[in-house]
Amino acid sequence: MDYKIENKLNNISLLIFEGFHAAKDWHELIFAENRKSNVNLALIFLNQANAFITSAKAIYVQFSTESKVQELENFFIQFSVFNKEILTNARTDHDHQWTDIEFKQLKKDFKVLTDLLNMCNM
Repeated sequence: MDYKIENKLNNISLLIFEGFHAAKDWHELIFAENRKSNVNLALIFLNQANAFITSAKAIYVQFSTESKVQELENFFIQFSVFNKEILTNARTDHDHQWTDIEFKQLKKDFKVLTDLLNMCNM
């Protein structure tokens, strides 16, 4: 594999790993018993997750002009759905039942990526 592409994939892997774990921290805080007091901190984790995932997507877009990696595409789309669901629920003060469903799908997509990008050792 080309060194530049391998390096970009390593960077994408690291950013996705960090982004997913920030999203997981959001999920844990928002579903904790004292969730009302955790909302602001949870949104900080969401912001952090968004920054990591957006950075990973920017790197991916730079080298994916000729071929797409469907598993990465799926993960980026699912993160966007998850992110929008959170922000809509926060804005409208709704519960996060659907956000939980979207997080579970994000978790499945992340698992596929851990296998594909060898993120198990991170």
